[in-house]
Amino acid sequence: MRNKKSRNIEFKVLLEEWTESERGWGTREDGASIHQDRENHDKYIRSYWAGMPKTVPNEYSFPGGEPIEIFVDKKTFDEVQKHGSVRLGEGSYLERRKKWRREV
Repeated sequence: MRNKKSRNIEFKVLLEEWTESERGWGTREDGASIHQDRENHDKYIRSYWAGMPKTVPNEYSFPGGEPIEIFVDKKTFDEVQKHGSVRLGEGSYLERRKKWRREV
């Protein structure tokens, strides 16, 4: 039997973790983006890179690799459904991911 908490975390989305690169300082974690599906993920990444300058900026973020499937709470899922993709800063991501689980 499932408890109330587990019923609230049955909404599958894609998670992409981001890294920030800053000239002279190195890299650090830079939050995540959450996507309704692979199509929205790919569109978000293309749009991000299309908005970057032609020369490498002093500071920028980049996706960490392949997205992974996770299960999120209904509030997060509804937000993703509304926008297709949602970007979370590092602080918000660290706090909210406590409520999520990765698919195994």
